[in-house]
Amino acid sequence: MANPKSSSASPKRKRPASWGTIRRRESGKFEAFYRMEGRTMRAPRRFDSEAEAQAWLATERAAHVTGTWIDPERVSVAPAGAAGVLTPASTFEALCEALIAEEAVFAEARPAYLHEQARLIRRVIIPTLGAVPLGAVKPSLLDAAYQQWHAHSASQARNALVALRKVVKLGKRRDVFTFDMADSIRVHPRPDREIVTLAPMQLAQFRRTIEEWRERPDRHGPQPSRLLIDVTDVMLATSARIGEALGLRVQDVDLGHARTVVTIAGTLIEGHGQRKHWQPATKTEAGMRSIIVPEWVVPTLERLTRAANLHGTDFLFHTSSGLPTGSHSVHRQLRAVREWAGLSSELVPHVFRKTVATTIADHESGGLDAAALTLGHSRSRVTEQHYAKRRTLAPDMREALATLGEGSPRSNLN
Repeated sequence: MANPKSSSASPKRKRPASWGTIRRRESGKFEAFYRMEGRTMRAPRRFDSEAEAQAWLATERAAHVTGTWIDPERVSVAPAGAAGVLTPASTFEALCEALIAEEAVFAEARPAYLHEQARLIRRVIIPTLGAVPLGAVKPSLLDAAYQQWHAHSASQARNALVALRKVVKLGKRRDVFTFDMADSIRVHPRPDREIVTLAPMQLAQFRRTIEEWRERPDRHGPQPSRLLIDVTDVMLATSARIGEALGLRVQDVDLGHARTVVTIAGTLIEGHGQRKHWQPATKTEAGMRSIIVPEWVVPTLERLTRAANLHGTDFLFHTSSGLPTGSHSVHRQLRAVREWAGLSSELVPHVFRKTVATTIADHESGGLDAAALTLGHSRSRVTEQHYAKRRTLAPDMREALATLGEGSPRSNLN
């Protein structure tokens, strides 16, 4: 029987600098070869050094990947001893690494953001453009690279483009680029997606479905934990993102006599090569907030707080070792419930946050500004565009419009 691991594993992408082969002639010159459409192609000229031939191959590779043409006369390599100095002969990878180093020094963004940005640069941008000399980089090459990324993954391309803009901006500051990214790339618009929310009756049914799934007689093994229903209730009561909810600590919950306040003081970070840890900062500065929660969630918070204290951990949602519970555990339970009950795959934890936004925005004592403050958005425009489902029924303004009908033919009939 075939090894399933070897049969399902996808081949590694070759780095641009290793694409093709190089041969040294007796004359001391170097020739570069590559294969295209089953044919072996040779570079139109010979090179004085292996590094120069390698740079030509890298540029030719980028041209084929992105479908653009690069002037071979502009291809050169950095002279020896030029490490750390960016010139038109330096590679695009050197510029990318310079940006990563600069971002780490200034530390203007959250560590998790810097980690993800570096990951995108090294996993998406450098494999496509990394070995191209900066003197050969032009807007059409960057545009073609972005279009290729978008065809593979629109969301990844959108995030990689943010990092690419920073790389090019650094290149302008280092006097190796003169063009402006604003005019270089035709960006695909973000598609409008319907905002999915749940009505109170749907939420009640969803809670019943979770309980029925937990207590189903045909299950194997012990009864599943209350993790999913507890996280759902905490997210609905606080508007927290899933990472913020799972990162809640005992000291973040103020169980007062008159009211209970939950403070969002950080978030759980995990995935993309990062170890699971609590970060004392949220996605944005506006995300640091305190929420006066409704009474119906207080018993849940009290129970979670008692359990954390008994277990000797700071986190309301924790593993047997006292560490915070990862979001994968919530998603795993939710997938199981969806499959068991035949629910839509659109039912994800973020729907709870959008439900909170819509509920507050539509309430007579709320509105978009109140929803933005509750969700931790710096601007209500973000809440309106991506979170609060737009009402189609306009408010009842008959009293205000009554005076506009005076003197109309219909009013004269009375």
